[in-house]
Amino acid sequence: MFLRMPKEQAEHDKFDCFSNADCSKQVETKITEIKASFLPRLEFLKEKSMPSEAKLLVRHLRDALAKAGVPKSRTEYLAVRWVESIFPEALKPEHHEVPEAVEEHIVIDV
Repeated sequence: MFLRMPKEQAEHDKFDCFSNADCSKQVETKITEIKASFLPRLEFLKEKSMPSEAKLLVRHLRDALAKAGVPKSRTEYLAVRWVESIFPEALKPEHHEVPEAVEEHIVIDV
């Protein structure tokens, strides 16, 4: 399930790992690699009008970010921010059913 961040967090981006010096030093390279892998896939799903599959992709994104060392409190924030920037329709509740056949084919390398 996608969580909406409080308005004050969205406005200040203070929970973004790139804005936090300690977090940034530890995981910036991995986040860049993950983002470079995630965004084109999300764009593809948008082009094909596949919002349900985007939810599954975000699930894998959260796992990849956590594995890279991003604090759990920030993985959701980054996921929502990246999805809102490309495919905000995927955040709508009616698109949260993920076809089982799709789940085994999505992998985000870390």
